[in-house]
Amino acid sequence: LITTPIAFLAHSILSHANLSLLFLTAVLITAARTGIEAALYASLLGFLSFNFFFTRPYYTLFVLDYGDLATLGFFLLMAGITGKLAARMQREIAINRAMVQRLTNINQFTRMMAAAPDSETVRDDLARHIAVTFDAPAWVAVKEEGEEVSIYGHDGINSLEPLPGKVLSECQRFIDEGRYASWFCFNLNTRHGSIGQVILQIPDLNP
Repeated sequence: LITTPIAFLAHSILSHANLSLLFLTAVLITAARTGIEAALYASLLGFLSFNFFFTRPYYTLFVLDYGDLATLGFFLLMAGITGKLAARMQREIAINRAMVQRLTNINQFTRMMAAAPDSETVRDDLARHIAVTFDAPAWVAVKEEGEEVSIYGHDGINSLEPLPGKVLSECQRFIDEGRYASWFCFNLNTRHGSIGQVILQIPDLNP
């Protein structure tokens, strides 16, 4: 919509064929800022606007000149290609940003673990780090000496109350049977074997 009045202003300066570059630029910017769906929509709007306002006969969708028809076809093809490439670039940038964020989180977590004064702080920090990473409430259940289990919960901001014992037993069954419900559970393993469980509360998961 913004490109059309700009094209009207540039119509006396730019050649007819070069006006299509303005619409291609709009498609490229749209794809880089949003995604492929919006870019394809912008391509279609640009195609129709260019045809309606800047090809003879004006203010219709008919095309009399074969050169204009070729220009329109070329524009639609290039708009689709550039839109797809720009959308792919946007996805790769998002993936790279997420990777950098994960590496930053791991680095911060490593320094936090190294600075922890005792094992209780380590477990609480572990629960908080998992909650922040997965954006879900998390609990760490660690086996102590004997049969006692210590539970540390965090939602990424505040500590949480310990989980009921029933949830722990259900989580172990889910781990053994390969089933998941609103509680996503997996073992907390070291090179010496399992030392407990990690429990995430993710309501979107179905059994």
